[in-house]
Amino acid sequence: LEGVSRSLFTERVMSVLKEVIKILSCFPEVLSKLMIINAPFFFSAIWIVLRQFLDARTVQKVDIYSNKNKALACIADHIDKHELIKDYGGEGPTFRKVLHE
Repeated sequence: LEGVSRSLFTERVMSVLKEVIKILSCFPEVLSKLMIINAPFFFSAIWIVLRQFLDARTVQKVDIYSNKNKALACIADHIDKHELIKDYGGEGPTFRKVLHE
């Protein structure tokens, strides 16, 4: 979420997020782990509100990190180095390369 500003979270975006949350609540086992990295301060406040709409099992699967360094240990526990992009210590392509493919 690096570079994301609060202005992105418009009423329409929040409405879409609520719909996604409803879907996840119907299928809590679809999500294995969600790591939000480089989350700006305001995202924590948004998360406090959003998580009230989620199943408790789903909430436990979400980890929020304020910077990449804090997230690296958790990432290594969940994603094989061969599948992880170089930007996060893996052996895969860079994020920029993935975006352009």
